[in-house]
Amino acid sequence: MTAVYVFRSHKAVPDAQLVRPDGAGLSADTIARTDAAVAAALAKAEMRQALTRIGFTPSGMSRAAFGQFMREDLARWRAVVAENKLKVE
Repeated sequence: MTAVYVFRSHKAVPDAQLVRPDGAGLSADTIARTDAAVAAALAKAEMRQALTRIGFTPSGMSRAAFGQFMREDLARWRAVVAENKLKVE
């Protein structure tokens, strides 16, 4: 899974990440333009400050970096589940 953009740690949901999964019916051009627009917005101090004021911590993580983060996190939690023999009831 990758994301067009990620904002982490909203005060209402501190452990959640708000994302839009890649490949959700959007063209590569639309995704590229959205990436560029979000990156440009997050490059502006006033945008980062506005997001911070309402409880977000903008990460500016690229889609590729987020995909890697998700793969690593999934592997970590799979190991925890397997090691502890956790089952869904």
